[in-house]
Amino acid sequence: MQNIITQVLRVAFYAGEEILRFYGDKDFILKSDNSPLTSADLASHTYLCQELLRIVDIPICSEENELEYLKRKDLARYFLIDPLDGTKDLLAHNDEFCINIALMEKQNNQTLPILGVIYAPALHQIYFGAQGFGAYVITNLKKDFFNIDSLDMTSLLANAKKLPLDLISPDKHTALISNFHHSSHTQDFLQHYSLVPKALGASLKFCLVASGEAYIYPRFIGSKEWDSAAGDIIIQESGGIVLDVETKKPLCYNKPHIKNNHFIAFSQQALKGAIYKEFCNGRI
Repeated sequence: MQNIITQVLRVAFYAGEEILRFYGDKDFILKSDNSPLTSADLASHTYLCQELLRIVDIPICSEENELEYLKRKDLARYFLIDPLDGTKDLLAHNDEFCINIALMEKQNNQTLPILGVIYAPALHQIYFGAQGFGAYVITNLKKDFFNIDSLDMTSLLANAKKLPLDLISPDKHTALISNFHHSSHTQDFLQHYSLVPKALGASLKFCLVASGEAYIYPRFIGSKEWDSAAGDIIIQESGGIVLDVETKKPLCYNKPHIKNNHFIAFSQQALKGAIYKEFCNGRI
């Protein structure tokens, strides 16, 4: 797994370089769900699919090319990717867009993310976590970092910080919300618990919950499995948890429709708090 981690991180970095070639380009088309699609989305998708297959020759389910359920329902492993999470953030030029890569594996008849990588190329930050390995972040990522052919886990971790970060105490009154997607359910939740919203783009919300820089992330609007899988395992490995609001259990993956139920991502610190207790008691 360690060799796969370093290779996937490298691929994520260079996919980010593909995206940055188009940063500032305002052209896009609308997909069938009215979400924007840019040349950056497609360039990242093409690069990721090409290079991930060189690491592990397994199927890839991408936002830009969904693998139909009949082809993936019995797979032992596959990659689940969002080549550009936060296309609206890219178009708004706010730097808060990401690449999401998750390695999915069937365990005890359940498909789970066992490796997650979230890379924010404009912010030079890469977050990663793997089952039983822990979660980490590398900040101020330099362009030549992944040019080293002999990059191994020892040198990688020498440049990384373990999550949650030391000496970070999240504000118990702050909840992360989307820059562009809002709902009355979210607003009611914020008001009920006297939470102050902090808007942030794409999967960076998972990352700040994992790092301990944020307390909680309620997601009461639509999302897909490729939006959550990488962030889910990163949060788990940081000591937090992502729970389905309906089932009160971890998110379910490899469903026929690939849509998530509403969920709440709790930081390690939030698991000691009143909101988590009320959630577990069925009051949310």
